Amino acid sequence: MTGARFKIFLLSALGVMIVTFFVFLKNGGIAEKRIPGSFEYARRAEGFLDKGMYAQAIDYFEKAYRSSPENKYIRDSLIYAYSRYAQTLAGAEKYDEAIRFMEKAQQIAYNTYTTQNLALTYAKKALSDIGRRDWFGATDSLVKARMVAEGSDKASKALSVALHNDALEEYKAGRDTSAILLLKQAALAHEDSRVYSLLGDVYYKRNDLASAEFYFSKAFRLDAANKEIAERLRKVRDEEALSKSKQLHRLPHFDIRLEKDVPADIGFIGSVLERAYLDIGGDLDYYPDQKTAVFFYSTQNFKNIFKMPNIVRAFYDGNMRIPLPDGSSDKNELASFLYHEYTHAVLSAKTKNNCPAWLGEGIAVWEEIKWTRPGMVINLTEKVLGGRDISVRLLENAFRDDAAAKPDIALYYVLAYTLVEYIVDEWGLPGLRDILSKIAGGQHAVNAIDDAFLMSEKEFERRWGAFVENKYLKKGG
Repeated sequence: MTGARFKIFLLSALGVMIVTFFVFLKNGGIAEKRIPGSFEYARRAEGFLDKGMYAQAIDYFEKAYRSSPENKYIRDSLIYAYSRYAQTLAGAEKYDEAIRFMEKAQQIAYNTYTTQNLALTYAKKALSDIGRRDWFGATDSLVKARMVAEGSDKASKALSVALHNDALEEYKAGRDTSAILLLKQAALAHEDSRVYSLLGDVYYKRNDLASAEFYFSKAFRLDAANKEIAERLRKVRDEEALSKSKQLHRLPHFDIRLEKDVPADIGFIGSVLERAYLDIGGDLDYYPDQKTAVFFYSTQNFKNIFKMPNIVRAFYDGNMRIPLPDGSSDKNELASFLYHEYTHAVLSAKTKNNCPAWLGEGIAVWEEIKWTRPGMVINLTEKVLGGRDISVRLLENAFRDDAAAKPDIALYYVLAYTLVEYIVDEWGLPGLRDILSKIAGGQHAVNAIDDAFLMSEKEFERRWGAFVENKYLKKGG
């Protein structure tokens, strides 16, 4: 199971600021009388601007400004034209040119509006540099963004939020190094508990517990009332104390960390994990580039550290975390846990952490049953279903928030499984892979299903319901 990630949105995004600013100019922003010669230049400039002919618009606005530099309407219109053109250039990844025009705007009026836009353009350039693995260029652009914004508290906050959001996307895509770079620059621009908390998450995923504790502590000092941050800090401190007794076993595609006194058959665990790497990777057509970390705990330590409901037998949070009984364990059950949680690891990497919980759990159960519990009888009857209408919305609601604490959550795991079973039965594994690829590209899961199978959500649910009824309800109801 994967936890939801916090995300904040930059309400004063560059495009919104520019358009709002121009609406102001068009609707009463003219505080001074227009001078006839200058106005004619401005009128021509507006015509070009409406057609998206920015170079010509800027040329005429500059003529108008040279004629009447004291006219507020002309001055603000030229700033808007520079900013709008810079935004277009940035959209075409011509960042140096975009920065040049943002600087021209700031030279005319050094204010929050021009300062924030220039800083955000440098941030966009940095993200492009990161994409090309130009770490020196990215760092240089980020430092310049901070230097531009440091004279304005509002611009510094906006820059910090933008960098946090970019870092979150990098983190979700498994690019921890770039996420750390962006977050540290965000913290230097403006201290925010959410930035430090995400830094803690990144280092926790990397199993750098000392760094995770450091950043969770900084987040907690800024927001001591935040229960989620307090819980993260408690958990990482408990794990740090326990880590001193952990043993490390390296496999080709996994790193196993095991409490010293927990009985475990490492040979069996290693063979199951490496087989899962091939089986699940083949099904989903994805093999993670990096090793997957697998942590094993005693049953009691697992409960004490993570405080999960009893139904949770293992989970994935960027690493696989699994309790082992103090005595002998059912190897087939352990194998099913390993397959289930490794499926989550593959889905997280393949979809850039965008796979919704209901679909992820359905695929994980499907893989678990296919490889470790073949022939397992699914208990899904009318009596168990309780007259519920089968729908994606039903699953979305079931897996929202504290799903594991819900008394009937096992039913929804089965329903999610039947959805995946129906997809594979009807369209094969290529159909399932197609959906996951679309989700990785940013599509909502329902839209991805619609596009992949060329049918509406309602029609998909009707066919899925018919599949469930024919396979399970008629014989079991």
